[in-house]
Amino acid sequence: VDSLEALKKTGTNGKDIMVQLLDRSTDSFKERTVSFIAALERKPISQRISHEEYLARCKRIENELKNLIGREKISFYRRRHRWRLHIFDNLIFVSTYSDAPLVEGHLSPAYSFTREHDPSLFDTFLNEFNSLYKKP
Repeated sequence: VDSLEALKKTGTNGKDIMVQLLDRSTDSFKERTVSFIAALERKPISQRISHEEYLARCKRIENELKNLIGREKISFYRRRHRWRLHIFDNLIFVSTYSDAPLVEGHLSPAYSFTREHDPSLFDTFLNEFNSLYKKP
């Protein structure tokens, strides 16, 4: 959500932005929803949300992204990601998702490297991203 707010303020600055969202019809999304809401149970009441509010928030974020970067720049993935990827031209940031317990990628250590530093590894992660970036 913080990244979305920043994007609203600055715009895309002519950059080509592609986003992948987890398909809300998958079991993985249902598992993530349960995990996310359970984690909020440890927060103050003012920060807790219901299952329905979480679904509405996800739909709102999707619609805002469509307005900001265009519907054609958003795809939905159905299988579980192993990597959280941020790719900028020749620089990549990689962090992992954990299964047990489910840990969000932004809570894991991130590693960065350039294509020049390790072209084979860079291309492996880029191919992973591209393999998931398929339209329904």
